[in-house]
Amino acid sequence: MLKFNTYGGLCELVAAGQLFLVFIEVYLDGELHEKFGSERNPVKKYRFSSMQNLSNGHFDVYLPYEDELTISSNTDDQFDNIPSSPKHTNKRRKRFTNNIRKNSLYNLLLNISSKIKKFIKYEQNNPGGRSERGILPWKIKDFSGMKYESEIAYETDKTVSLGTMSHKCVYCDAFKFKEAAPGMYCSANKVQLPSFLPLPEPLYSLIMGFHPDHKNVMDRIRKYNNCFQMTSFGAKQIIEDLFMPTFKVKDQVYHLIGSLQALPQQNPQFLQIYFVGDDERETRLRCNHFVDVKQSLVKQLEAMLHHNNPYIKDLKTTIERVPQNSKNFEIIIHADRKPDNAHRGRYNAPTTSEVSLVIVGQQFEERDIVLQSHDNKLQGISELHRSYDTFQYPLLFCHGENGYSINIFLIDPKTKLPL
Repeated sequence: MLKFNTYGGLCELVAAGQLFLVFIEVYLDGELHEKFGSERNPVKKYRFSSMQNLSNGHFDVYLPYEDELTISSNTDDQFDNIPSSPKHTNKRRKRFTNNIRKNSLYNLLLNISSKIKKFIKYEQNNPGGRSERGILPWKIKDFSGMKYESEIAYETDKTVSLGTMSHKCVYCDAFKFKEAAPGMYCSANKVQLPSFLPLPEPLYSLIMGFHPDHKNVMDRIRKYNNCFQMTSFGAKQIIEDLFMPTFKVKDQVYHLIGSLQALPQQNPQFLQIYFVGDDERETRLRCNHFVDVKQSLVKQLEAMLHHNNPYIKDLKTTIERVPQNSKNFEIIIHADRKPDNAHRGRYNAPTTSEVSLVIVGQQFEERDIVLQSHDNKLQGISELHRSYDTFQYPLLFCHGENGYSINIFLIDPKTKLPL
């Protein structure tokens, strides 16, 4: 279509502009009539030699627009060399037989086998010569957290390479990183936590492997713990595509606690089970939701917690002190408490009850837990309450040990007195 004296029309010029990547301008009576293609391509200018209706059929010939463009004979040769589409013949294509397929696969396997042999030979002659990725230094660190590059060896940089947590603190023997400051975790021995108490029986034998039911408990340790939970676990779960193989949450998790006693026509659950008053019924209620735990073990662990956990004992004692004519009452579990007329450093003294009845007009701390006698509402527990983990994991903290608290006071390492 782009050669001189070619018979055709506007449709053919449109196709020619797309095939040969040229920008075509068509002139009629000295004025621009149509243009095709991208203006970024070389410009070719043509005009119609006839005066027929341009919107109907083919026309006589195309002639170059002499005033605008001069095309050399080299251009003609260029278009002559453009390959034409293959001619269609009636000859039948060669049939793709099963033998041809086998030969192709065989040749492919030979090629792959040859490359594997070359690779093995290279590895033997150049041990350690091949690297999994290029190692580049980490030079530009500003805002690099927003743009990770796999070629950069971030782990070799001292600013992020912390090493292993295998160095002991000179004060408290806690394991720390090599570059961590001495006494960083215990404030140079000014924070002294009480030692762990030995596990009572039968929990000790079940955990350490001395009990015949050791495997049964360890395989279902979470279920056994859930039998004795005093609080429930809450979170905003994310479910994608109506199926989630893993438990995925959004925002934060939280622990919830209910009333001390169940409402009429409701079965006790969580903390309420501890105050049923009937050992056999208490065991059945704990095992209702976990059919593969052994009731005999649950009963033994239940008796262990009633004997060793101070929160359970204090709650039971406080409920027994409530007058019989008092149908509704409140019990407070203090987040921080010290004995009367005692120094603030004795907050951790185990002789002080953490549980008491609520007195009219009594002021509460924001982190205190106030339990209703009968209620169908759940309240969240502050993660800063020292019994936050104790209520959720009663087997792990079977002695009612206190967890983290913002009011753990510093102690003089020499005199052992509170600062």
